[in-house]
Amino acid sequence: MSSKTFKSMSGWLQLKASHKWTDYEFKTSGIYFHYFNKAKSSKATGELFKTQIKAVKPSDKLHKGAENCFEVHFSGPGSPWLLSAPSHESCIDWMECLQTGSSKLLKSSLSPRSPTMQPPSPVIR
Repeated sequence: MSSKTFKSMSGWLQLKASHKWTDYEFKTSGIYFHYFNKAKSSKATGELFKTQIKAVKPSDKLHKGAENCFEVHFSGPGSPWLLSAPSHESCIDWMECLQTGSSKLLKSSLSPRSPTMQPPSPVIR
């Protein structure tokens, strides 16, 4: 499967970690899912493969201080991420973008520069 089959998207989302919501800029490009803690930063705070995403679903709970929440579940160990989008439409767009290609990419498409990436635990830096 070619990385051209993956939708690209970018925008600001809130990530809940340690009972606190923090703004991050998220970008998808091909099979990569990057996040940045500063606007227009050239270095990503974190990067992972979209194929490490096992499931994306709306959050079934109400979350104080955030709306339009969804969960990103990863294959392997680690807690799911809880993300909040600025609008309902944006939430749907992000869920569709991240779900597309999750666990669908062949190993032959993985980048040789980082074949052992693991989904990071949300950490405030």
